[in-house]
Formats: sequence, structure tokens, C-alpha cells
Amino acid sequence: MDSGKHLFVEVTPVALTGITSGTPVPSPASAQIVTNHPPTATGVSVSGTPLPGAQLTGSYTYNDAEGDPEGASVFRWFRSNDGTLGGGDTLVGTASSYEVQAGDAGKTLFFQVTPRAATGSPTGSAAASAGVWVVGPPPGLNRKSILIEENFGGAGGPLHGTQADYFDTAITVAGGSNTWAAGVAFLDNGKVNVN
Repeated sequence: MDSGKHLFVEVTPVALTGITSGTPVPSPASAQIVTNHPPTATGVSVSGTPLPGAQLTGSYTYNDAEGDPEGASVFRWFRSNDGTLGGGDTLVGTASSYEVQAGDAGKTLFFQVTPRAATGSPTGSAAASAGVWVVGPPPGLNRKSILIEENFGGAGGPLHGTQADYFDTAITVAGGSNTWAAGVAFLDNGKVNVN
């Protein structure tokens, strides 16, 4: 490989008659040969709420040792059944953002970018985000009013076990300060009727 080396050109003049071969003359040394490195993508991450219907956005930092500008980098979103990337994953998106689908609920999503430079060594290695687990409401729980029959975690009657619940909108208990955010799982220690 020529990387890190210098190149020379040497010319030996040759005549058709007389003394046919002259003295070889070398050129000055070339500049040092430098390998063009492929670009890299670092800090790959996902932002947004991982719920069906919401939009997730992938982000990353593009780097190129020679300063080559970014070209058409390749984006991929994968859905994983086992929470890992690389074993039978399903390709679900090819843009920098992705709208979470109902079929993603209970699965893990990964954002992957393959950096490409516009000049120089064009294609780098793919880099992926950490997995994002998608939460989804149980079927049929598309309702917005609740009746709390006893205090959550407070005095006033036996507690009724522990169950994860999901609500479509943020709900504040009347006369109190407890609030459950929309689409977020919480552990209830009281009895709730959903209307």
C-alpha cells in the first residue's frame, strides 16, 4: 500500500542513435500519500414517545476525518421481537423519522444509519441506536372517563392488587393532586371502573 509513503517519477532519456542511454533523472518527492477514511456515525439515538400513532425521530452525528461532506446516508428502522438487533428483525422504515404502528406494540424499535460521504471514501459502517420498547394500550381501552372507588395507596379500604393501566388522555383525580399522564403505564393500588 502507498499510504504514508511518497512517490517519485524517474526518467531515463534514450536516443535513437549515438550514445543511446542517458542518466536517469528522478522527480522531486510527491506529497505523502494519505488514506481516505470512510465516514462514521456516532451518538445514534431516538427521540419521541414510543406509542402507536406517535412519531419517532432518529438522530446522529456525522463525522469524516478528511472533512468530506455528507452525502445520501441510508436510514433504516427495524422492529425486533426479542429486543435485540440482528436476528430476524423486520425492516419497517427507511427515513430519518418513523410513525409508530399498531403492530409495533410490545416490540422493540431500532434506528440504524449507514453514513455516506459525497466525496472521498463514500460508505461507512452502519451504526444503530439503543432499542426503544413500544407501549400500547390493551385492546378495547379506548375510553376516557374513570370512577375511582377508593384512594390510590391511601387509607380507606383494602387495596385491590397491582395492575398496569393506560389512558388516552391525562386524568387528574377530582379534589386531589394525583395525575396520570396520557399513554403512560402506572401501577394502581386501588379499584378503578373505566366507563
